[in-house]
Amino acid sequence: MDCKSKDLPLIRYPYTQGKGCGTKIWVHERLDRAMCIDNWLSYFDNAELYNFTCSSFDYDLILLVVRKQ
Repeated sequence: MDCKSKDLPLIRYPYTQGKGCGTKIWVHERLDRAMCIDNWLSYFDNAELYNFTCSSFDYDLILLVVRKQ
């Protein structure tokens, strides 16, 4: 908060880790993030953060795509 950073939203699924898949205690959390400040976001205004689910792991991969127009 002191740095005035922002959390980039995930495109696709909003969580990056799951535990207890297929059980009554199945929990999803967002542990992985990409943070930025307003100056960066104004320069890379088309930045997108994608979530790729991976069935063989407990966590998902994220990919930050930046394009300057």
